[in-house]
Amino acid sequence: MALSMPRKGLWSVTPIYTSYTGTVEFAGLAPNRLRNEDVALDTVREDICRHERGFGATVTIARGPEEALHQDVGFVALPDGRSVYVERWRVRRACEIRRLKSGTIGIRNEMYRELPEWARGEKKLYLPGESRTYRGFYGGEPNVVDSFGPVPYLNVDDEIGFVVFGSAGMSYLNQHEYAKWKGVEDILTLNEWSDRRFAGPENTTPFCVVNLPNRTAAETAEAAKRTFRMDGTPDGAVVLETDGYLVYANFVESGTRVTATRSFAADTVVQLFDGAQTVTERGYTWSGTLPAFRSGWLERRFALRLIEPPAAFAMEIHVAEDRLFIRHEGEADLRATVAGADGRTETIRLAPRVWVTYPM
Repeated sequence: MALSMPRKGLWSVTPIYTSYTGTVEFAGLAPNRLRNEDVALDTVREDICRHERGFGATVTIARGPEEALHQDVGFVALPDGRSVYVERWRVRRACEIRRLKSGTIGIRNEMYRELPEWARGEKKLYLPGESRTYRGFYGGEPNVVDSFGPVPYLNVDDEIGFVVFGSAGMSYLNQHEYAKWKGVEDILTLNEWSDRRFAGPENTTPFCVVNLPNRTAAETAEAAKRTFRMDGTPDGAVVLETDGYLVYANFVESGTRVTATRSFAADTVVQLFDGAQTVTERGYTWSGTLPAFRSGWLERRFALRLIEPPAAFAMEIHVAEDRLFIRHEGEADLRATVAGADGRTETIRLAPRVWVTYPM
């Protein structure tokens, strides 16, 4: 179970037994928690990497009869309060899945007249270009399941946002019926699929969520524009770029060499991290080695922006903590602004095929 909490805590989101890791149902079989189907009780392997401000957790969960599925999970708690969830399902033998849900989040939806700011009796879900409202109450009407998406981002009540990659579908359970009442609680599911038959071993596309507590719907939409799942990584390794951080989850049992790429507009800011990077008119590439079976992050060291970039250019960049080394292949000088971790911004000149060190 993993969860990010916004400022209002349990009045906004609630911990459930399946928070993020979800549930899986196999065709012809009743759910069995001893097989980690409706609740994940144990792990095959785990790694917890603690930092002074944040942590990375990586686990493998065996799910289903004869461990038919292995669920690889990475959860990264960033120093600024955001978190990132990454999962990959590995089908290990032939099976038929009736329904799979992950990225599941409890949403508290109470109504107390004396606490209108905390429990007004409805939740508003913001999607790209629209919003939907769900009333919270106990009994009197059946549950309502609202299926939609997948969408690249969404926000609940201007209190917490989610930027999503690799989802197969989403839903919101507006819950009114309870076998045992424990408070009015809806469930948001960010990834679900059903009725899939696997003939043998297969790995699914990674599913990723960047959690943005204490963000409005508008702030979530803006954050989504600056958040990328990088392309070109080998199977078992996932790299995402978001404001200030390069986040990774490596499910491989050895150190993994990664070359991760994304496209970008030439006049935008490029974040630079420890390691080797290239920047061309076609895109940005980061290269480095991810530690074995570990999830974590690199913090941004510098931010670079070209001034009046030409139609074609290519820069080779290396970053080692507080030092930046740049060389550009071309026939004319380039100018760029560079901002360091200390907030200072300077304009530098890049002569053709000459290494420039920053700070000078």
